[in-house]
Amino acid sequence: MSTPAITDDICFHQHNDAALVKMAMFATAAKRILMVDHSKFTQRALHRHMAPAEFDAVIVDAHTSPDDVSRLRDRGVSVIVGEPRA
Repeated sequence: MSTPAITDDICFHQHNDAALVKMAMFATAAKRILMVDHSKFTQRALHRHMAPAEFDAVIVDAHTSPDDVSRLRDRGVSVIVGEPRA
């Protein structure tokens, strides 16, 4: 799953219907993986759907701030940092 915004360690979406669909998908998923790039940690949106800490793993890109990665790991999140393209 992806999210367009992460604010205060909560995933948000700009459209309520999309947030509701994501919550339904999350509730029925056997494995929950969030994929976000570094730019999502600086975005804001209106509708909450879930926290990164609720996912089994969070995959971020190599440009994600070490502070963001550390904060997620401190909350018990399994964070996988993608390798930069050569």
